[in-house]
Amino acid sequence: MLQEVRVVIIEEFRFMRDLMASVVRAIPDFNLICQTSSLEEALIKLSGAEPQVVLLDMDMPAMREKNAITSILKIYPSVNILCTSQRWDETDVRLIIQAGAKGYLMKPFSSEELLQAIKAFEGNPLLPVSEIITVISPKGNSGKTTLAVNLALGIQQETGHKVGLMDADLQFGDIPVFLNIDPTVTIVEANRDINSLSPSVLVSYLTAYNKNIKVLAAPRSPALAELISTSGTLSILKYMRSLFRYVIVDTASGLQEDTIAIANASNRVYLNVAYNSVFDLDHLRQSVEFLRSLNFPQEKVRIVLSRIKTRGSMDIFNRLREELFYPISALLPNQFQVATDAINGGVPLLTAKPNTDLALGILGIAKDMAESAKRSAKLE
Repeated sequence: MLQEVRVVIIEEFRFMRDLMASVVRAIPDFNLICQTSSLEEALIKLSGAEPQVVLLDMDMPAMREKNAITSILKIYPSVNILCTSQRWDETDVRLIIQAGAKGYLMKPFSSEELLQAIKAFEGNPLLPVSEIITVISPKGNSGKTTLAVNLALGIQQETGHKVGLMDADLQFGDIPVFLNIDPTVTIVEANRDINSLSPSVLVSYLTAYNKNIKVLAAPRSPALAELISTSGTLSILKYMRSLFRYVIVDTASGLQEDTIAIANASNRVYLNVAYNSVFDLDHLRQSVEFLRSLNFPQEKVRIVLSRIKTRGSMDIFNRLREELFYPISALLPNQFQVATDAINGGVPLLTAKPNTDLALGILGIAKDMAESAKRSAKLE
């Protein structure tokens, strides 16, 4: 149970102020102690009170003319200020963060988004331990995006926790196609504004699939991939870790430097290899040896073999378990048409065809992750 969170709203327009008030009141343990249209009135009403969160309207000219953030912090140095606005401005965000605000929310916002932003304040002891799970593959057409997207759905379904989904396939990421969403902001803008980001600010760059799963989309054009640095991606990933209990990352095909950097920053890595011919066995062995040469520990990497066509193929991989060093987490059947139909329909496999062998196989991985998290929690 959260301790009482005392909230102040400073918002110029009555309609928006009332809307924000209803959002705050909908959150258990949140106490709206003051709502007003001006900073001066708020400071008078708050005499003797100790607010913990101030929602500050940055669309008011007075807020721009006066150093409102500094004024509030001078009186209440430990208060958390969230600036609100109906428009996005990179310069404004940078200035408010430099002035001491903890974040920036686009109006209107939901109770969930407000709570998520407040929980994202650095050092919040209520924020649970977060896990980053990354899917990598040495070649294309392995079904890695199908795996990543449906793992996100599966782990959310099994745990009830919020899940973030990052598309780090910077040239050809297509998670929005799999989920039938249309992002207006992507990882390009997040990387561009990296010096202004904080966990709560990052919320504005995410696209909701539903109330429990949010996506940081890949660039809209392959040409934009060169604008994104590996260090920027890792910083964004750190902020996503502050927002979600689980962060699932889809990466580009191939084991390039940026993919390995993301894998290094992850708690669990799924090496996804499709079995189409005997050559894929070599690719699997080479990938395993490559990861071992980089000192990826055995407990961190799991192998997922996909597009398994025959029982004989499964027998081959079962005999390879000891040779491969890393455990085989799943052998996923070749149900290409089932997966394709789900993609074309913009509906995840676990939703469109939950009883197919492929969907059940991916759900099994998610269940193993959930059970592993429970065991770790008990040990702690």
